[in-house]
Amino acid sequence: MWLPRTAASRDPACQPPVVLHLAGTGDYSVTLQQLHAQRLAYLGVGSLLLVNPFYKPRRPASQKYSSLPHLSDLFLMGGSLILECWLLLRWLEDRGYSPLALHGVSLGGFMASLAASVYNRPLPLVPCLSWTSSSPCYVRGSLSDSLDWEVIRQQLAGDAAFRERIWPLIRDSGCPPRYRVPATFADPLQAAAKGDNGVDPNPAWLTDSIRSLGSLERLRSVYTSISDYGVGLFASGQRSRDDQTPTQDDIQMMNAMENKHRQQRHQPDTAEEKDVREFVTCLLDYFTHMGNFEPPVGPIYSLQALGDGYIPRDGVFPLTELWPDMHCRVVNGGHVNTIFMNLYFPTKPHDLRNIVLESMGLFDSALNKPRLRL
Repeated sequence: MWLPRTAASRDPACQPPVVLHLAGTGDYSVTLQQLHAQRLAYLGVGSLLLVNPFYKPRRPASQKYSSLPHLSDLFLMGGSLILECWLLLRWLEDRGYSPLALHGVSLGGFMASLAASVYNRPLPLVPCLSWTSSSPCYVRGSLSDSLDWEVIRQQLAGDAAFRERIWPLIRDSGCPPRYRVPATFADPLQAAAKGDNGVDPNPAWLTDSIRSLGSLERLRSVYTSISDYGVGLFASGQRSRDDQTPTQDDIQMMNAMENKHRQQRHQPDTAEEKDVREFVTCLLDYFTHMGNFEPPVGPIYSLQALGDGYIPRDGVFPLTELWPDMHCRVVNGGHVNTIFMNLYFPTKPHDLRNIVLESMGLFDSALNKPRLRL
């Protein structure tokens, strides 16, 4: 837990604001959360960092890094995080910390949305680089290769219970009927940015958007200079403890993978393969589609990337319509470089610190600066 320096001298009944951070996919050592927490503490806001189940130090001894052994472990992780968030928020409330907020990036943003949906009190929510359901991410996005589709196919073919009991249960109730859209449904953020298909190029939820993150040369210089910050993200057993900073090769590899999957998504070849992917889609929608949960109570602020290859938005009911009061900022970048440009090298108005503060009513939009500062 990170707190401002003056927190210890405060009246116990008047504690500082606190943000509950949830880790993203692969944030094995919560490095990004720590960086974010340091900067928020400097502005007078505390942070409570929650390590994901199945992530260090909460992983089984047989598990390698943050790779979950089974698909079912993903649901265990989600259920555990929802319960843990509820308990931690109540714990913070009981100790006088106020206001509170839930925040996460990527997987952390999605889990924050689920946790806020079951919390029955007004609570600012800041989910970034996450969308309506987790199914597009694991079935069509860049993480689709992380699933062992052959094993899933064999289990579906070899166990009649999957088709006779589970499949009928989730087929019709995975994604609520009123939120189903055709597979050809266009990404609303892309359409709004281009002004295509009669979409308003400046809708109410598309606030303070920018169209470019700069030239390729500038991005390369940014990636190269990341190591100067001394903050590790891509920790590996092959590296020493003092050499865990992301390298240019790390980031280029991740961006190349993201671009590849965004441009050349795998198309199932056989009817059996299509059935397997449909089953996983319905299973994930059944447990994670936001339409199956109550809308969060409180302000919602979000940051999305137009070229996000990890979180496909086409063929999915828009989160901006499911939660019409959500404030959505959009940047022209991919999943990976948006994280780095807004955490390592934040620029207004897309500095995640300012977005979090704004959700908590602690950012002066007129003066474009935080209201709290130590």
